[in-house]
Amino acid sequence: PQEILVVSKDEIAIIPQPQSIKFSKNEFVLDDKTIIHAPVELANEVAILKEGVKDLLGFEMGVRHEPSETVLGYAISFKIDSTLSTNSDEWYMLGIQKHFILISAKTPKGLMHGIQSLLQIIPKNYGPVSLPGLLIRDEPKFPHRGLLLDCCRHFWSVDVVKKYIDLLAYYKMNVLHWHVTEDQGWRVEIKKYPKLTEIGAWRTEEDGSRYGGFYTQNDIREIVAYAGSRHV
Repeated sequence: PQEILVVSKDEIAIIPQPQSIKFSKNEFVLDDKTIIHAPVELANEVAILKEGVKDLLGFEMGVRHEPSETVLGYAISFKIDSTLSTNSDEWYMLGIQKHFILISAKTPKGLMHGIQSLLQIIPKNYGPVSLPGLLIRDEPKFPHRGLLLDCCRHFWSVDVVKKYIDLLAYYKMNVLHWHVTEDQGWRVEIKKYPKLTEIGAWRTEEDGSRYGGFYTQNDIREIVAYAGSRHV
């Protein structure tokens, strides 16, 4: 059997720091036998956790899609409770117990924050890890938390924009200010006005090279949908 990497509570560093975090003596072993337990309508959030765990630990988690009224053992369970008294739709609770991990939230947006906190706790190990018992309750202090990506002065590919969105979600930011039109470069395809991209998307550099690019309408739809899937 693979050696289990033990994560101590002193190694936990979540950004931004949660409003409340309490540790217990419990430990949960996350390995390739652990499943994700969530209702089918949270398939998007399940996919993001699966992808994150596979990148960090190297294995594919199984999934059970069923209502979340019960919490399964040796599983990471998702629970949405719209009746929670909190006023924030981004509030979440992350509990790590001996036999299960539970992420609770009022909305899928809050659930996403809980998923990102869990992924920040898991080290890159390519094998099983033992996570310390804890209980986190958290919600953002500010409703608008964003970053600017200037694609006018320097054109970034669709893949880079997606990676930028991944990082926004990872640090629980919720707004991408995507700067795509100005005199330094026009990056948006508008079929009625083709010269905006035929001319405006390109410039001649000091060395004589031609630099630029633009996003097609399909590119923009893809990026907006990708951001939406991460609640950005």
